[in-house]
Amino acid sequence: MKQLKQVTLLLLALLSLAACGEKNKPEARKPFVLKDNTNLYLNVAKTPMMKAETDTPEGILLSPHNIVKYAGGFSYTDEDGQTAHGALDDDQRDLVQNRIIMYAGMVIGPVPHMINGKRTDVYELLDGFIKARDFRLDLYNIDPFTTEDGVRVPSDIGVLAYIPNAKMEQAEKDIRRAWAEGDNEAVYKFFNDAYTFTPITDKEWNELKAKGEL
Repeated sequence: MKQLKQVTLLLLALLSLAACGEKNKPEARKPFVLKDNTNLYLNVAKTPMMKAETDTPEGILLSPHNIVKYAGGFSYTDEDGQTAHGALDDDQRDLVQNRIIMYAGMVIGPVPHMINGKRTDVYELLDGFIKARDFRLDLYNIDPFTTEDGVRVPSDIGVLAYIPNAKMEQAEKDIRRAWAEGDNEAVYKFFNDAYTFTPITDKEWNELKAKGEL
């Protein structure tokens, strides 16, 4: 009888330990699902508009509003070292907040998997966009023109604004960390705050590129 009591107490102790282990077990990561109408916003830093003559040494700096309004597209160097280009449509221009609206699926998208014999889309972090470098907004104007607020823009402007590579690298580290930790709130914050363009002239951008300082 005494031996049976000892066995019973031992079993109760083991059950108690198992229960504690389950209680202290970290919660499983909630599956990430991209909410409807989630966008990736590319902001433009505020800077005073400079009304400059076309023959100034460094060219012309446009205001954030005019950068968003008149940029024809964007360019960047991909992870294979190739230059990629993309056009911008009018519905991608937020002229109130002065930012470019991009598809969030460029960063996180559904990837098909076979789970229990059934095709299931699982959201995964995608490498393409977050590994981009030398990211800039371009103006494709063959002829000079004047903005609605009176700034004379010469022909063949080229680069309007860029995101420094150090910021692109930091953004990549931050999103990877948030994703690995299952911090969905930080992931969504990333879509709003991670990327900000700095206005620059085409000449200054090319000088930085030549020196390897982008």
